[in-house]
Amino acid sequence: MKKHLWIWSSSLVLALPAKAQDSASYVNAYHQERSDLFIQERIRQMDAPSLRPFDYQQEGTTVQAGYLYRKQDKYNWQRGNGESTLSISSETYRKTNTGWTIWGDASYQTGKSKGLKYNETLDYDRIFPYFMADSVGGDQSQQSYLFGGGITKKTGNWSYGAAAHFRANQASRQLDPRPYNRSAILDLDISSTYHYRDQYLVSAQMGYTMYKQSAALNFVSKLSKPTFYHLNGPAAYNKLLMDSESIAFYTINTFRGGLSIHPINTGWIASSIWETEAGSKRLKSVDDNINTWTDKKGTTQLGYRLSQDEWQWQVIAHWNSQRRIGTEGLFTSQSSNNGLQKIADRSSYRYFQDSYGILIGTGKPKVWNLQLQADISDIQEQYLSPYYNNNLRPLDLNFKGQYYWKAGKDSFETSFSIAMRKILEKDITFRGLNDNTGIGQLIANNWNYMQLEPVTLGAQAQWNINSFEQLFPFIGIRAEHATAWNANALEIKVGFKF
Repeated sequence: MKKHLWIWSSSLVLALPAKAQDSASYVNAYHQERSDLFIQERIRQMDAPSLRPFDYQQEGTTVQAGYLYRKQDKYNWQRGNGESTLSISSETYRKTNTGWTIWGDASYQTGKSKGLKYNETLDYDRIFPYFMADSVGGDQSQQSYLFGGGITKKTGNWSYGAAAHFRANQASRQLDPRPYNRSAILDLDISSTYHYRDQYLVSAQMGYTMYKQSAALNFVSKLSKPTFYHLNGPAAYNKLLMDSESIAFYTINTFRGGLSIHPINTGWIASSIWETEAGSKRLKSVDDNINTWTDKKGTTQLGYRLSQDEWQWQVIAHWNSQRRIGTEGLFTSQSSNNGLQKIADRSSYRYFQDSYGILIGTGKPKVWNLQLQADISDIQEQYLSPYYNNNLRPLDLNFKGQYYWKAGKDSFETSFSIAMRKILEKDITFRGLNDNTGIGQLIANNWNYMQLEPVTLGAQAQWNINSFEQLFPFIGIRAEHATAWNANALEIKVGFKF
């Protein structure tokens, strides 16, 4: 309960700096900016604290509550087949007459992640493939807390910014096997921007992320206790460590940096952002890390943007890459005072991904926009012994449309999306594994899921009610359906702007 009160208090503190407004036209302008696909894509590209003054012209605070339900029949066992989540969040954005831009956000989420199997840990994308796993699995109750914000100061032709965010996650289950997992993520970022001839923004940025997770797996019943594993890769685990220790500790340190140039309105876009991380997994009963890994990511983009009062368009090409390389410890059955003794490390796991794509967008500013994106990815995952190798080349097409319209004082935001996937190439090899075992079935299921070619349809609408003074409520709904996965999602949100 104290944590919930802390989130509510944080939300109210973040709301305090915002100015009260009683103009329906002002609120419409506020919502128009935040629904515009063109603006949202520009903000995603300009991901540095010192660029935040150029996000929006309209300031304000939004508080909202929402419910999300998602379910699919075909899925990756280790990610689960759906969720049901309640959330409350607050965000504020303010500019001052003295050149400061201040922003912040806070949120709390609670709900269930459903159908998990062979993964009893949190934060899949951060720690894969080094899960603590068992064949039983089940739904997990999960909670998440977020608090953060930033500040930027404009001085002459320069802007200097800093931002910090803290997120805490936890998960548990009241039936055997019973995970009790907690993770904490701290993000710190700084950047500077030079305003070149009032036409371009030239930026440099640096950042650091500290990540820690404590994952514990308990069993109340000692009868028919399932086997659990510390995975080293797809279908791979160390038999000596099997059932040896049910508490694991993860640590990841991430450093990032980047350079970019963006037009204020019209001109060329170029950016390169890199990220490198070092991770480790440790058990109490072992005298050293049982797994270590490095992950290097990069994003490069080049394009052109035109923005005028009556027309806007952009064309942006991008390349994203990821290189994750993992090692596992080899141990003797003899124990020292600190537990099992490590005798060597083996470099055994590889995950490589390259994505090449182009985004084309056009529309009328803050009224309607159309956006088409195409991406081709080359994905390879490999493990040494038992030998496992998969190669996949998907083509993803995504088309979005958005329209903003007014009805008296009120306004409506509507959008739709169509996404399609086509598998251009695929290949898998694994040896020394019985595909009738649970681990073998895991590999077969996840590979079959990766080959699917869904068509995903989505629609969203929001009604902004501007008939009141100083407090402006809204209600929104989003629905989505994916064919090959037989997946459905429904999200409802209510809130107010002030």
